[in-house]
Amino acid sequence: MSSNTAKFHQNYEDDPYESHFIQDEFNDLECFPEIKEFDSKIQELLDDLNSYSTKINELEKMFQEENSRFQRVLSENSIKLKEITKLCGAKHIDISRPYYDALLKINKYEQIEIFIGMKILIEFILSILTKTNSLKNQCQKTVLQFEKYNKLYLDAKQAIADVEANDDNQFDQLKQEKLNIANLKFSEVNKKRQELEIEHLGMMAQIRITEYTASQLKEKHKNSIRKSKIYFNESDNFRSKLASIKDCIQKLKQEIGDCKNHYSKTLKNLGEISEEIHERRSQLLSKSLKREPGVGAEIIENNSR
Repeated sequence: MSSNTAKFHQNYEDDPYESHFIQDEFNDLECFPEIKEFDSKIQELLDDLNSYSTKINELEKMFQEENSRFQRVLSENSIKLKEITKLCGAKHIDISRPYYDALLKINKYEQIEIFIGMKILIEFILSILTKTNSLKNQCQKTVLQFEKYNKLYLDAKQAIADVEANDDNQFDQLKQEKLNIANLKFSEVNKKRQELEIEHLGMMAQIRITEYTASQLKEKHKNSIRKSKIYFNESDNFRSKLASIKDCIQKLKQEIGDCKNHYSKTLKNLGEISEEIHERRSQLLSKSLKREPGVGAEIIENNSR
């Protein structure tokens, strides 16, 4: 076996006792050529273990760095907003906050127009109220969700029609069961489709109310809104930056978890090979200790007579 074996399990150690036990078992391969067949598989697993160990340490370092960056940006945000507050005036910021809160709420909604035709086909026209990619993705997911349930709705409706159109003059138990399943599926998807339709109609109403509120506030407090604009723009920028860092942290956390799972599975595989090597070694030792009857055995036999 190559010298890479000695480097296995360098940094990340969930169970160092187990790893050293496995290592001792593998060293016995040199003494038992009969079980050298495990050599290539062991080396492959040890290389994987080293690779996962290195990857885990790299990811955990990045995770710590991103957490530190999050705290640093949060602290910088607090300091800078306090400075801007002094510049703009806390009074203007407080007066204009409802207006900017209304704008923020509008940006969280998608304006959706729903048309229902003769074939109960729903089409959606999206009016994007923000230029951010995240909202565009959110809108796209909404469209796909509606299309999914509308297709299921039409499929279920067609399934019922197919069963009912079967004019074989036999309405047996199998046909009744198919019809019941089709009706149940139709009811489920139709209910979900109606819930989504009501949800988006409510969203559209909320958008209009919020837009009207924002318009009224803008007219009433336009001076304070103008003076505090820099504060809320900066606040939005910091919010986006923190959200981006937080998203990165979550992805790193997921990657670390995945790598640790692979590491544990690899270690488990090595443990299973270790047990098999131990069993094979015990069998070989047992065979080597057996001996055929010799001269001494003959003497003992003669004396007994």
